[in-house]
Amino acid sequence: MWQVNISSSKEYIGWILVRPMNFFSDSPEYDNLELGWRFTQSSWGKGYASEAALHLKNALAKNGDLQSFSAIAVENNLGSIAVMKKIGMSYVKSYLHKDPLFESQVVYYQIRVKWDQRKVYTHKSVLTILAGIYKSTTQQLGVIFASV
Repeated sequence: MWQVNISSSKEYIGWILVRPMNFFSDSPEYDNLELGWRFTQSSWGKGYASEAALHLKNALAKNGDLQSFSAIAVENNLGSIAVMKKIGMSYVKSYLHKDPLFESQVVYYQIRVKWDQRKVYTHKSVLTILAGIYKSTTQQLGVIFASV
């Protein structure tokens, strides 16, 4: 998980995370990474979430042979759904999502990664990739990432 600040003012505007899809289950999907975000309302509609999510998706895709990236949002969260579409994700399904943090009807979006060889990641290798992404993403965008 990374804190996101506006580059010019250093103002905190939210956070973004990457974790295996079904992270809280007995069988997390290490080759299907979930992208998630929460931003302050004052930053909505300015492209910050799209910029951060797109950059992390692209950086992770370069650093490994992942199968897909996914995201979920409650059905009426049109802003998050717009971010999913902007980063190339397509609607897969609606379902009742349950995990220790919340239970809600959600929409599930996903984008498949093009790759030459399959490689299923273990927890340790995903963390290694994410550590490398953190180093490469700081201060390259209109937003700044800082580990949380």
